[in-house]
Amino acid sequence: MYVLNVIVGVLSGLHEDVPIVGILAAAGLVGMTIGAAAYHQKAGDDMKVWAPAVMMGSVAIFYIILRIASA
Repeated sequence: MYVLNVIVGVLSGLHEDVPIVGILAAAGLVGMTIGAAAYHQKAGDDMKVWAPAVMMGSVAIFYIILRIASA
């Protein structure tokens, strides 16, 4: 549920009038990614189980870098 809210925040941040919303939502997604990766690693899950979380975090970091660079 929280991921859906963050994705909506990132998508609404694509609008040029409110870029800070997308940056903050992506920063929240990075935090959730760190928590998810740590939890999956602690639980002993295989890489294929927690790879989607790492991918979403990587996309969020890339989004933050591009959004700040284009400001």
